[in-house]
Amino acid sequence: MEASSLQYSTIGDSIRQYRNKANLTQSQLAELSGVSTGYISKIENDEVERPSFEKVNPIANALHIPIREVIQPYLEIGQKSDVLFGILREVIKGDGADLTDLIIKTASACLHSKDLDSIDLMEKLYQFVDQEVNNDSLKLALYDLIIRHSRGYGINKFVAKALFQKYLIERNDFTKLHATYDSGRFVLHYIDFLSAEERTTLFYKLGVHAYNLRRFQESIDLCMNNVTEDIPVSLIKAESIAVVHNSYYYIGEYILSESYLKQYITFPYPHIQDNAKLMMAVLNVKKGDKELALSQLEECLQSCGENALLHVINQLMILYLEMNDWASIEKLLKWENKIVSIPYITPYKKSELAHFYKLKGNYCVSIGNIENGIQCYLESALRYSQVNDILNERECCSLIIKLYTDRDKMMDVETLKKLQLLYNQCNDWGNSSSL
Repeated sequence: MEASSLQYSTIGDSIRQYRNKANLTQSQLAELSGVSTGYISKIENDEVERPSFEKVNPIANALHIPIREVIQPYLEIGQKSDVLFGILREVIKGDGADLTDLIIKTASACLHSKDLDSIDLMEKLYQFVDQEVNNDSLKLALYDLIIRHSRGYGINKFVAKALFQKYLIERNDFTKLHATYDSGRFVLHYIDFLSAEERTTLFYKLGVHAYNLRRFQESIDLCMNNVTEDIPVSLIKAESIAVVHNSYYYIGEYILSESYLKQYITFPYPHIQDNAKLMMAVLNVKKGDKELALSQLEECLQSCGENALLHVINQLMILYLEMNDWASIEKLLKWENKIVSIPYITPYKKSELAHFYKLKGNYCVSIGNIENGIQCYLESALRYSQVNDILNERECCSLIIKLYTDRDKMMDVETLKKLQLLYNQCNDWGNSSSL
């Protein structure tokens, strides 16, 4: 009790010192904080054995006392979970300073509250992070805390849930797709501790992730968990089937690809019909019916929405390049401003835009416009680098170097600088992926 009183007495001392420094009377402070003059007087004179945080916090805010000073006694002396979570909520509001260490310390104190058992406290913190924390880097730090504590107490449910949430955040950094895919696959070790909805989401997200990395068989294996599972008709099931269809297409299993396309078409979502027309046209190219595919793609170009537009244009560019149909490509390039203005938020879509510039570069080189071709390849390489697609990035760089060497021409300084930047990025990501 003596230690307790000593710690709490520092709160009264701090309030008195900051009030005097601000040249405020107790009555003026009461008006600013909304806390009565009498209560402020009692705190300053150590007449309140354990002043509540709910009373102290508005006083501290009015006096601009650093949050670190205010909460320290509450963290060092056992408090109920509601009090500690209230403190955590206040610390997270912050004042612009980096309080991550203090937030983690406070969250750790929450997990050591004496009024609830470990599982209930872990549930409470997990829900708090999910619902009340908006900053991703802070969420990651708090999920790491949950993982450490859950492992320490053998609570695998929250190891699984926190690892799952970490993956959903980290996968959005497209420059680290390889590393985050590996961390996502690690969550599969805890799959039985996730809810049915979380499992479905994880299989789909990992399946798309594998697809973006061109690990098509892994993509199929992951998404098939949703395709074969007896789950209700849903958009995530439809999109899982689409991933399986596309993956089979890219490994050359066109019959299987078409069979899953037929399943995909049965789902009652408006965008699916546009997507299915494009998918069927692309399959027809592989089946050798390029004339039919061309007419289907040209029809799609006029009728498809923004979601499919870039893919339609790329497929048409591929066919027109094979046919040396420069006039049709010129018409397609009039869509460039439109497709560049569309926001692309997935690595697959960003990669498709990189592919567009590579195809445009092929066209420019084919008609003898070498300098524009080089600029297109540079643009393509840059965009591939943004989604950690090292192979395509290097291929574009190789095309640029070949254009200079074939013409026995010195590379200009600006192009050389851009290539060096891309090379350095490629090395950095390659090293981080191997760690």
